[in-house]
Amino acid sequence: MAIDKIQAESINLADNFAFTGTVTGTPHGLVKISTTTVSSQNTDITLPTGYKIYKLIGSNLVTGTNGTSFNVYTTTDNFSSTDSDFDGSISYQRIEAGNTGNETADGYFKLANNMGADATDNLSFEVTFAELTTTRTTGYNAFGFSTYGHNSDQESYRYVIGARSQTTSVVNGIRVASTTSSGLGGTISLYGVVT
Repeated sequence: MAIDKIQAESINLADNFAFTGTVTGTPHGLVKISTTTVSSQNTDITLPTGYKIYKLIGSNLVTGTNGTSFNVYTTTDNFSSTDSDFDGSISYQRIEAGNTGNETADGYFKLANNMGADATDNLSFEVTFAELTTTRTTGYNAFGFSTYGHNSDQESYRYVIGARSQTTSVVNGIRVASTTSSGLGGTISLYGVVT
């Protein structure tokens, strides 16, 4: 088969294309499952089965209230309750000043704490969850990071997140909860990794 070479300037990557064969350059097995617009205090995301790993990606989450926190919970009973064995830890750094610290949480992990409502104070995050919907004899893990604008002082924070649960029950949902319902916005996308 002859190979045709195309000049980069002659193709508009904003157009739609149909491919045959193998497309390379994308993460193998990563499947977009859903995107949810954040519009209420609890953003509940139901997990489909069939994936060993899930990625939760938050983009441009905003709030209308200074001092807002965003936290992540898991559920094994379709949001009737949350997994009380799920414990989280964050290591944080104030980006502009370099101040550091650690915090723990029982039953959830933090994405942002004391977030500001200024137009420039937004939250973005990526968290990976392992072994949520599989039948297992061990617990499950979560790890990731977030960055957000702090309450009314033009400062920002970076979180490194780790969380674990000892429960062996199948997890069927993830909740991203805000401490306010005022002025919320942004999107949360769920991806599954086929292994």
